Amino acid sequence: MFKIPSALVAGALVLAFSATTVLAGNDTSVGSNGTPPAPGSGGAVRVSPDPTVVDLHRTAWDHIRISPNGKRLVVYFWMGAQDCYGLGKVKVVQDGGTLRIKLWTGTRAYAQDMACIDIAQLYKTVIYLR
Repeated sequence: MFKIPSALVAGALVLAFSATTVLAGNDTSVGSNGTPPAPGSGGAVRVSPDPTVVDLHRTAWDHIRISPNGKRLVVYFWMGAQDCYGLGKVKVVQDGGTLRIKLWTGTRAYAQDMACIDIAQLYKTVIYLR
């Protein structure tokens, strides 16, 4: 489990939220035939949790960018090709002075019987804190 140190949380975030007030951003993802990620995105494709993704497993995040007001987190992670794989769910929990972020990725339901290429691609999801 990855943890953001208490000092970072205290210094960068005003945490007046609970796990039920965390919202994921809108899906602006593109498939392999879509347009490339926007300049300044670090090459990451933006995705949102998709409840139709199956065979979920925990996935480590790579890094997180925190907005100046501490209410918007951009979580970067690696996953396979978007035509076959997806972000199933995101869980954010505050435990004392620590913010815990857990990601689950899996297979798209329609892609279970497909042959998928084996690549790693950088993705990001946006979490809004209230």
